[in-house]
Amino acid sequence: EVALSADAEWLTAAVKQGGQNGIVAGRADGTGWHLIPFERTVIHPQFHPLEAEWIEFAADPAPRMHRVRRDGSGLECLYQHGNDEFVVHETFLGRTGDLVYTVWPRSLWRMDWTTRERRLICDFNAWHITPSRDGTQVLCDTNHPDLGVFLIDAASGERRLVCRPEASCGGSQWKTSRYA
Repeated sequence: EVALSADAEWLTAAVKQGGQNGIVAGRADGTGWHLIPFERTVIHPQFHPLEAEWIEFAADPAPRMHRVRRDGSGLECLYQHGNDEFVVHETFLGRTGDLVYTVWPRSLWRMDWTTRERRLICDFNAWHITPSRDGTQVLCDTNHPDLGVFLIDAASGERRLVCRPEASCGGSQWKTSRYA
């Protein structure tokens, strides 16, 4: 998976070269590419929406959320947790610069990019998430049980059903498809 910076000047991707895991980063014109090594599997690298020198990425297994500067410096774990806390689907909360992520199946969280302060948005079975560009709302589906698709207010945690589960085949992605 490849990610493009908001200014469209930089690309990054998770890689495994030989036995080395990491991230590659370079200019979209093909120059300046280099490997940023990491000791575990790397997935979902993405550029900070306001500061293209920063890349956030997930690692497997836990702890999951990390960041590193595009030049390979400043590597750090953003949130120390074990495999008993299933942190998934982290992404940037629009152009706020903060992160939003799920601790499935329990809750939706926001993390301040600068201080790493975590704030609970709501206790809810959010699964896949996508924030609005301004970071005021988060759209999510639900899983086990499939309750439907919801729009969540990022400030208050209030949620509104936008699609009933009957429209999504009831979470059929988690079992053999009835259409196969």
